Amino acid sequence: MGFTGTGAVKLSSSAGGMLTWVYNAAKAGWYVLEFRYAMASGNVAASLTTKQKTDNTLSFWKTIAATNWQVETRTV
Repeated sequence: MGFTGTGAVKLSSSAGGMLTWVYNAAKAGWYVLEFRYAMASGNVAASLTTKQKTDNTLSFWKTIAATNWQVETRTV
């Protein structure tokens, strides 16, 4: 179902956008999520919702250029 493999998603920095991933873990436990991103301008705040926690805020800050990648990490 849906996309599998590697790739990129281009999101708008305007409010109200949404991106959804579904992952079914093989077993219960803690998992590290890494969001690799690049933004030539602007900053974006996002909410991360999982079954365990719904108040996780992600901050994606300007990276100077669209080719200058950064990583935002959360443990869920």
